Amino acid sequence: MSNTITLPEETNAAKQALDQLLVDPAKAIYLFLFGDSQQVKAFAVIADAACGGALCKVVRRSRFNDLLDRFKELAIDPGLPSLSSPDVIGFSTSGHLIISDVVRSGDTLNAMRAADALTLAEGHA
Repeated sequence: MSNTITLPEETNAAKQALDQLLVDPAKAIYLFLFGDSQQVKAFAVIADAACGGALCKVVRRSRFNDLLDRFKELAIDPGLPSLSSPDVIGFSTSGHLIISDVVRSGDTLNAMRAADALTLAEGHA
């Protein structure tokens, strides 16, 4: 998956990698996806294909609760659910690090859902 960045599983190493990604303006629009279920893995492949370029990346890791404090520092569109909701499996960010969409485990995780998340992030780029 050429458009996917895999964060280290070790917390401090993951936070260091995030420090390189989460700069304003960001080098890309990011779709962060977390989890090891088959559903999330399959969606990550779909999302990687939807990116199709250097200005869009999928960022993967098996969990994100230990990184939640880092993500709570980012601005979030009003009306979106809290990142600490148990059904959150990912979110998209713009080039200015605004969380533009939150992906939930109950969403239909297909190419249209990936495109929607990325399009919403582009709107804040």
